Amino acid sequence: MLTVSRYLTISETDFTSAQGVALRPAYLATTGRLYMIDKDTAEALNDESGFERKIRPDVLEDLIDAGAVIPDSVDELEVILEENRRAIAENRTRTFVIMPTSYCNLGCSYCGQAHTKATLRGSHRSGLVRRIIGEIESGCYDGIALNWFGGEPLMGYANIRDIARQIVPLAGDRGLSYWSQMVTNGVLLDARQLDTLYHDCRVSFFEITLDGTSHDLLRPKKAGGESLDHIVNFLSWAVRQPQYEDLRISIRTNVSPANRGEAAEFARTMAERGLGHDKVSFYAAPIHSWGNDISALELGKTAYGNVELEWLQAYRDAGLNCPSLVPTQRKKIVCIAMQTSAEVITSSGEVFSCTEQPLVPGYENTAVGNVSSLRIGRRPAGLYETWNDEISSGNYSCATCAILPVCGGSCPKAWAEGNPPCPATKFNLSSKLDMYASTHGFERP
Repeated sequence: MLTVSRYLTISETDFTSAQGVALRPAYLATTGRLYMIDKDTAEALNDESGFERKIRPDVLEDLIDAGAVIPDSVDELEVILEENRRAIAENRTRTFVIMPTSYCNLGCSYCGQAHTKATLRGSHRSGLVRRIIGEIESGCYDGIALNWFGGEPLMGYANIRDIARQIVPLAGDRGLSYWSQMVTNGVLLDARQLDTLYHDCRVSFFEITLDGTSHDLLRPKKAGGESLDHIVNFLSWAVRQPQYEDLRISIRTNVSPANRGEAAEFARTMAERGLGHDKVSFYAAPIHSWGNDISALELGKTAYGNVELEWLQAYRDAGLNCPSLVPTQRKKIVCIAMQTSAEVITSSGEVFSCTEQPLVPGYENTAVGNVSSLRIGRRPAGLYETWNDEISSGNYSCATCAILPVCGGSCPKAWAEGNPPCPATKFNLSSKLDMYASTHGFERP
């Protein structure tokens, strides 16, 4: 017996091809692929009861090959979760997320961190380097990733430079692949720093937040003054320098009631100022809680689902690079908290399993150790490594969600706090399918 995949979503909107065939857009989350399915087949699949008899044999065979129709003996949820577990177990990249300082030069109202003027130094810094070197020399991994986070990591620029200069050559000598990225507000980034970060520290990917045209109001500098113009001018210059061939920049906009209507103006401005470049991509994200109360600053899930469509359309209209309408790849490892081969190290040498624990009030005691005392090897288990088992047990609604394969559950910590972190696609998938059809030449009758 056959059944329709629980991860197949079909729009209820009819479209017509150039040949006059009635079609409906569909999305299969197990593969991240979009399809146009003829209306009769779509209705048969939605009805489910006896659908095999209502679908042409050749079409049914195609649906089986695609994974949209499967044997009813298959437990799709367990297949997905087991693939996730296997990906975690087989991952051979050792990841360190390093917070070189606990301070930030911006005072964003939605930030969940409590910043202090602490910098990685002394025994904590030497312990961190010793730990990374020990893992490189362990022979257990094929790759090493150093990701810089904060606070604002560039306020600890000297630490970044000095640590990376010790690690990069050693990784190369041991034949390990090396990857480095940075999440930064971009305020302190200049030509001298970028040159060192790119060439010496091998940081090739930067994520920078620009909160729309209201950026300077929403992300004020603690010392006063504005930052948007400086950041945009510098990025526009940087992406045009031939010596940074592999440089990639992702620009994130945290969307709130304060800037939700700025999509078109912001996108147009970014394009006019030179960021419609192959090295730059844009995406919008809702403000979310890190355990702090941001209820006055966030949009509801359904409301944000509608707003995200506006931002995606604005990016496209302005000629900016932006994500595909729907996720196109499986998310088998949802975050670093899933795997003991990944850890966060703070400026005080504490080791955490999750990036949203350090500096966050209420999570001070969730560290799994300190670099000064932990033995070389994988970190101790944190709070979230059993996430796939939690889903399997039905403890969270992810178990019945149609986009689980490409979402992975988004954020175990948020679920544990009672703040479901479901992505916008859960709420606007049908609209995205219709947008896909409209932008690919199919018309509504």
